[in-house]
Amino acid sequence: MKVISFFQKLWKKEGVKQVTHIVIGSIIYAIAVVWFLELGGFFSGGVTGISQIIVRLLGEKGIAVSTGIFIALLNLPLFIFAWKGLSRRFAFYTLLAVGLQSIFVGILEYLEKHKGFNPIDIPGLGDNTLLLAILGGLIAAVGSTICLKTGGSNGGTDIIANYLLVKKNVPFTRYSFVIDFIIITLAGFLFDLKTALYTIVRLIVFVFTINQIYNTYKTMRIEIITTKHEEIRKELLQHFHHGITMYKAVGGYTLEDKMILVVLTSAYEIRPYIEIVRKIDPKAFITVLSVTMVEGNFNKKTIV
Repeated sequence: MKVISFFQKLWKKEGVKQVTHIVIGSIIYAIAVVWFLELGGFFSGGVTGISQIIVRLLGEKGIAVSTGIFIALLNLPLFIFAWKGLSRRFAFYTLLAVGLQSIFVGILEYLEKHKGFNPIDIPGLGDNTLLLAILGGLIAAVGSTICLKTGGSNGGTDIIANYLLVKKNVPFTRYSFVIDFIIITLAGFLFDLKTALYTIVRLIVFVFTINQIYNTYKTMRIEIITTKHEEIRKELLQHFHHGITMYKAVGGYTLEDKMILVVLTSAYEIRPYIEIVRKIDPKAFITVLSVTMVEGNFNKKTIV
Protein backbone atom coordinates (compact mmCIF):
# COMPACT_ATOMS: atom_id res chain seq x y z
CA MET A 1 0.00 0.00 0.00
CA LYS A 2 2.88 2.36 0.80
CA VAL A 3 4.34 1.75 -2.65
CA ILE A 4 0.98 2.50 -4.31
CA SER A 5 0.58 5.63 -2.19
CA PHE A 6 4.07 6.78 -3.19
CA PHE A 7 3.31 6.46 -6.90
CA GLN A 8 -0.07 8.18 -6.46
CA LYS A 9 1.63 11.16 -4.82
CA LEU A 10 4.33 11.13 -7.48
CA TRP A 11 1.73 11.06 -10.27
CA LYS A 12 -0.03 14.10 -8.80
CA LYS A 13 3.09 16.16 -9.27
CA GLU A 14 2.59 18.07 -12.50
CA GLY A 15 6.09 17.55 -13.87
CA VAL A 16 5.92 13.76 -13.53
CA LYS A 17 2.54 13.66 -15.31
CA GLN A 18 3.79 15.84 -18.14
CA VAL A 19 6.98 13.87 -18.72
CA THR A 20 5.13 10.53 -18.55
CA HIS A 21 2.63 11.72 -21.15
CA ILE A 22 5.42 13.03 -23.37
CA VAL A 23 7.18 9.64 -23.20
CA ILE A 24 3.95 7.82 -24.14
CA GLY A 25 3.17 10.28 -26.93
CA SER A 26 6.72 10.05 -28.28
CA ILE A 27 6.60 6.24 -28.39
CA ILE A 28 3.28 6.29 -30.28
CA TYR A 29 4.59 8.91 -32.70
CA ALA A 30 7.79 6.93 -33.30
CA ILE A 31 5.73 3.81 -34.06
CA ALA A 32 3.74 5.79 -36.63
CA VAL A 33 6.93 7.11 -38.25
CA VAL A 34 8.87 3.82 -38.50
CA TRP A 35 6.17 1.15 -38.81
CA PHE A 36 3.85 3.10 -41.10
CA LEU A 37 5.27 6.28 -42.66
CA GLU A 38 8.80 5.03 -43.44
CA LEU A 39 7.43 1.66 -44.56
CA GLY A 40 5.12 3.45 -47.00
CA GLY A 41 7.94 5.70 -48.21
CA PHE A 42 5.93 8.87 -47.57
CA PHE A 43 7.34 12.38 -47.57
CA SER A 44 7.46 14.39 -44.36
CA GLY A 45 6.10 17.86 -43.73
CA GLY A 46 7.43 20.73 -41.66
CA VAL A 47 11.09 21.02 -40.76
CA THR A 48 11.75 17.33 -41.45
CA GLY A 49 10.26 17.64 -44.93
CA ILE A 50 12.35 20.71 -45.74
CA SER A 51 15.45 18.89 -44.49
CA GLN A 52 14.68 15.84 -46.65
CA ILE A 53 14.34 18.01 -49.76
CA ILE A 54 17.63 19.82 -49.07
CA VAL A 55 19.50 16.54 -48.43
CA ARG A 56 18.13 14.88 -51.57
CA LEU A 57 18.98 17.91 -53.72
CA LEU A 58 22.50 18.01 -52.27
CA GLY A 59 22.77 14.26 -52.84
CA GLU A 60 22.08 14.78 -56.53
CA LYS A 61 25.09 17.13 -56.54
CA GLY A 62 27.23 14.45 -54.90
CA ILE A 63 27.15 16.08 -51.45
CA ALA A 64 26.24 13.62 -48.69
CA VAL A 65 24.78 15.26 -45.57
CA SER A 66 22.73 13.80 -42.72
CA THR A 67 19.08 14.84 -42.57
CA GLY A 68 19.42 15.17 -38.80
CA ILE A 69 21.89 18.03 -39.18
CA PHE A 70 19.40 20.18 -41.07
CA ILE A 71 16.57 19.20 -38.71
CA ALA A 72 18.67 20.43 -35.78
CA LEU A 73 19.77 23.62 -37.58
CA LEU A 74 16.22 24.55 -38.62
CA ASN A 75 14.75 23.71 -35.21
CA LEU A 76 17.29 25.76 -33.24
CA PRO A 77 15.87 29.23 -34.04
CA LEU A 78 12.35 27.86 -33.50
CA PHE A 79 13.29 26.59 -30.02
CA ILE A 80 14.67 30.05 -29.20
CA PHE A 81 11.43 31.57 -30.51
CA ALA A 82 9.39 29.19 -28.32
CA TRP A 83 11.54 30.04 -25.28
CA LYS A 84 10.94 33.78 -25.72
CA GLY A 85 7.57 33.89 -27.48
CA LEU A 86 5.60 31.27 -25.53
CA SER A 87 7.25 29.98 -22.37
CA ARG A 88 10.36 28.25 -21.13
CA ARG A 89 8.43 25.17 -20.05
CA PHE A 90 6.83 24.90 -23.49
CA ALA A 91 10.29 25.07 -25.06
CA PHE A 92 11.63 22.49 -22.59
CA TYR A 93 8.77 20.02 -23.12
CA THR A 94 9.08 20.48 -26.88
CA LEU A 95 12.82 19.81 -26.75
CA LEU A 96 12.16 16.75 -24.59
CA ALA A 97 9.52 15.43 -27.01
CA VAL A 98 11.75 15.94 -30.06
CA GLY A 99 14.68 14.27 -28.28
CA LEU A 100 12.63 11.27 -27.14
CA GLN A 101 11.06 10.83 -30.56
CA SER A 102 14.52 10.77 -32.14
CA ILE A 103 15.66 8.12 -29.65
CA PHE A 104 12.58 5.92 -30.08
CA VAL A 105 12.68 6.25 -33.87
CA GLY A 106 16.34 5.19 -33.77
CA ILE A 107 15.54 2.16 -31.59
CA LEU A 108 12.66 1.03 -33.80
CA GLU A 109 14.73 1.54 -36.97
CA TYR A 110 17.54 -0.55 -35.46
CA LEU A 111 15.12 -3.35 -34.54
CA GLU A 112 13.63 -3.29 -38.02
CA LYS A 113 16.96 -3.19 -39.87
CA HIS A 114 18.96 -5.64 -37.76
CA LYS A 115 16.27 -7.83 -36.19
CA GLY A 116 13.62 -7.68 -38.89
CA PHE A 117 11.06 -6.50 -36.34
CA ASN A 118 8.11 -4.63 -37.85
CA PRO A 119 4.73 -6.24 -37.05
CA ILE A 120 3.06 -4.06 -39.69
CA ASP A 121 5.19 -5.34 -42.59
CA ILE A 122 2.90 -8.25 -43.47
CA PRO A 123 1.05 -9.16 -46.69
CA GLY A 124 -2.15 -7.17 -47.09
CA LEU A 125 -1.00 -4.33 -44.87
CA GLY A 126 2.68 -3.61 -45.42
CA ASP A 127 2.15 -3.49 -49.19
CA ASN A 128 -1.08 -1.42 -49.02
CA THR A 129 0.15 2.17 -49.41
CA LEU A 130 -3.28 3.78 -48.93
CA LEU A 131 -3.94 1.86 -45.71
CA LEU A 132 -0.48 2.73 -44.40
CA ALA A 133 -1.16 6.41 -45.14
CA ILE A 134 -4.49 6.37 -43.27
CA LEU A 135 -3.29 4.39 -40.24
CA GLY A 136 0.03 6.25 -40.13
CA GLY A 137 -1.72 9.62 -40.13
CA LEU A 138 -4.15 8.49 -37.43
CA ILE A 139 -1.52 7.05 -35.08
CA ALA A 140 0.89 9.96 -35.60
CA ALA A 141 -1.92 12.38 -34.73
CA VAL A 142 -2.66 10.53 -31.48
CA GLY A 143 1.01 10.63 -30.46
CA SER A 144 1.33 14.30 -31.41
CA THR A 145 -1.81 15.28 -29.53
CA ILE A 146 -0.62 13.62 -26.32
CA CYS A 147 2.56 15.71 -26.51
CA LEU A 148 0.58 18.85 -27.35
CA LYS A 149 -1.79 18.39 -24.41
CA THR A 150 1.13 18.33 -21.97
CA GLY A 151 2.04 21.84 -23.06
CA GLY A 152 4.80 20.85 -25.47
CA SER A 153 4.89 20.04 -29.18
CA ASN A 154 6.74 18.04 -31.82
CA GLY A 155 8.94 21.00 -32.68
CA GLY A 156 9.32 22.53 -36.13
CA THR A 157 6.26 24.27 -37.52
CA ASP A 158 4.22 23.04 -34.53
CA ILE A 159 5.96 25.76 -32.50
CA ILE A 160 4.73 28.50 -34.82
CA ALA A 161 1.26 26.92 -34.99
CA ASN A 162 1.06 26.91 -31.17
CA TYR A 163 2.15 30.54 -31.05
CA LEU A 164 -0.56 31.57 -33.53
CA LEU A 165 -3.13 29.52 -31.61
CA VAL A 166 -2.33 31.06 -28.22
CA LYS A 167 -1.55 34.62 -29.30
CA LYS A 168 -3.78 35.09 -32.36
CA ASN A 169 -6.46 32.41 -31.80
CA VAL A 170 -5.67 30.88 -35.21
CA PRO A 171 -6.75 27.18 -35.31
CA PHE A 172 -3.70 24.99 -34.68
CA THR A 173 -3.95 22.88 -37.83
CA ARG A 174 -4.68 25.72 -40.27
CA TYR A 175 -1.10 26.98 -40.44
CA SER A 176 0.60 23.59 -40.14
CA PHE A 177 -1.62 22.05 -42.84
CA VAL A 178 -0.86 24.80 -45.37
CA ILE A 179 2.91 24.63 -44.75
CA ASP A 180 3.02 20.82 -44.85
CA PHE A 181 0.87 20.74 -48.00
CA ILE A 182 3.25 23.13 -49.79
CA ILE A 183 6.35 21.15 -48.71
CA ILE A 184 4.83 17.79 -49.71
CA THR A 185 3.63 19.16 -53.07
CA LEU A 186 7.11 20.57 -53.76
CA ALA A 187 8.68 17.21 -52.90
CA GLY A 188 6.19 15.52 -55.22
CA PHE A 189 7.14 17.68 -58.21
CA LEU A 190 10.84 17.28 -57.45
CA PHE A 191 10.89 13.55 -56.78
CA ASP A 192 7.71 11.44 -56.98
CA LEU A 193 4.19 12.81 -57.50
CA LYS A 194 2.44 9.51 -56.68
CA THR A 195 4.13 9.31 -53.28
CA ALA A 196 3.20 12.94 -52.65
CA LEU A 197 -0.49 12.19 -53.29
CA TYR A 198 -0.47 9.34 -50.77
CA THR A 199 1.37 11.60 -48.33
CA ILE A 200 -1.36 14.24 -48.70
CA VAL A 201 -3.91 11.55 -47.75
CA ARG A 202 -1.82 10.87 -44.64
CA LEU A 203 -1.70 14.62 -43.92
CA ILE A 204 -5.48 15.02 -44.23
CA VAL A 205 -6.09 12.13 -41.81
CA PHE A 206 -3.48 13.58 -39.44
CA VAL A 207 -5.02 17.07 -39.45
CA PHE A 208 -8.61 15.80 -39.15
CA THR A 209 -7.72 13.62 -36.16
CA ILE A 210 -5.90 16.40 -34.33
CA ASN A 211 -8.84 18.75 -34.95
CA GLN A 212 -11.12 16.24 -33.27
CA ILE A 213 -9.04 15.55 -30.16
CA TYR A 214 -6.80 18.58 -29.59
CA ASN A 215 -9.03 21.21 -27.96
CA THR A 216 -6.73 22.36 -25.15
CA TYR A 217 -6.93 26.05 -26.06
CA LYS A 218 -10.46 26.03 -27.45
CA THR A 219 -12.48 28.87 -25.93
CA MET A 220 -15.37 27.67 -23.75
CA ARG A 221 -18.21 29.39 -21.88
CA ILE A 222 -19.05 28.18 -18.37
CA GLU A 223 -22.38 29.14 -16.76
CA ILE A 224 -22.83 28.50 -13.04
CA ILE A 225 -26.25 28.85 -11.40
CA THR A 226 -25.86 29.02 -7.63
CA THR A 227 -27.01 30.56 -4.35
CA LYS A 228 -23.41 30.77 -3.10
CA HIS A 229 -22.26 33.17 -5.76
CA GLU A 230 -20.07 35.38 -3.57
CA GLU A 231 -18.00 32.50 -2.19
CA ILE A 232 -17.58 31.02 -5.66
CA ARG A 233 -16.73 34.39 -7.21
CA LYS A 234 -13.95 35.08 -4.71
CA GLU A 235 -12.49 31.59 -5.03
CA LEU A 236 -12.50 31.62 -8.84
CA LEU A 237 -10.88 35.05 -9.05
CA GLN A 238 -8.22 33.90 -6.62
CA HIS A 239 -7.31 30.83 -8.71
CA PHE A 240 -7.82 32.03 -12.30
CA HIS A 241 -7.01 35.05 -14.45
CA HIS A 242 -10.40 35.35 -16.20
CA GLY A 243 -13.10 37.88 -15.33
CA ILE A 244 -16.62 36.88 -14.28
CA THR A 245 -20.00 38.28 -15.37
CA MET A 246 -22.90 37.92 -12.90
CA TYR A 247 -26.63 38.43 -13.24
CA LYS A 248 -29.71 37.55 -11.23
CA ALA A 249 -32.01 34.62 -11.92
CA VAL A 250 -35.01 32.93 -10.33
CA GLY A 251 -35.54 29.17 -10.15
CA GLY A 252 -38.62 28.30 -12.20
CA TYR A 253 -39.60 25.43 -9.89
CA THR A 254 -38.58 26.74 -6.45
CA LEU A 255 -38.90 30.49 -7.20
CA GLU A 256 -35.65 30.82 -5.26
CA ASP A 257 -33.38 33.80 -5.99
CA LYS A 258 -30.09 32.74 -7.56
CA MET A 259 -27.14 34.20 -9.44
CA ILE A 260 -25.66 33.13 -12.75
CA LEU A 261 -21.88 33.42 -13.09
CA VAL A 262 -20.52 33.42 -16.65
CA VAL A 263 -16.86 32.79 -17.45
CA LEU A 264 -14.97 32.45 -20.73
CA THR A 265 -12.00 30.13 -20.40
CA SER A 266 -9.82 27.63 -22.27
CA ALA A 267 -10.92 24.00 -22.48
CA TYR A 268 -8.07 22.71 -20.31
CA GLU A 269 -9.28 24.91 -17.40
CA ILE A 270 -12.84 23.56 -17.29
CA ARG A 271 -12.18 20.70 -14.87
CA PRO A 272 -10.47 22.91 -12.23
CA TYR A 273 -13.36 25.40 -12.46
CA ILE A 274 -15.93 22.68 -11.89
CA GLU A 275 -13.99 21.17 -8.99
CA ILE A 276 -13.86 24.52 -7.17
CA VAL A 277 -17.57 25.18 -7.73
CA ARG A 278 -18.56 21.68 -6.58
CA LYS A 279 -16.44 22.05 -3.45
CA ILE A 280 -18.33 25.21 -2.44
CA ASP A 281 -21.80 24.35 -3.76
CA PRO A 282 -22.44 20.69 -4.65
CA LYS A 283 -25.93 21.66 -5.84
CA ALA A 284 -24.75 24.29 -8.32
CA PHE A 285 -26.03 23.87 -11.89
CA ILE A 286 -23.19 24.09 -14.41
CA THR A 287 -23.30 24.22 -18.20
CA VAL A 288 -20.33 24.32 -20.59
CA LEU A 289 -20.64 25.58 -24.16
CA SER A 290 -18.21 25.92 -27.05
CA VAL A 291 -17.49 29.50 -28.20
CA THR A 292 -16.99 30.20 -31.90
CA MET A 293 -15.53 33.69 -31.63
CA VAL A 294 -14.56 36.24 -28.97
CA GLU A 295 -14.25 40.00 -29.54
CA GLY A 296 -12.90 41.92 -26.58
CA ASN A 297 -10.39 41.59 -23.78
CA PHE A 298 -10.08 37.84 -23.30
CA ASN A 299 -6.81 36.75 -21.72
CA LYS A 300 -5.78 33.33 -23.01
CA LYS A 301 -3.06 31.73 -20.89
CA THR A 302 -0.94 28.73 -21.89
CA ILE A 303 -0.86 25.65 -19.66
CA VAL A 304 2.88 26.13 -19.36
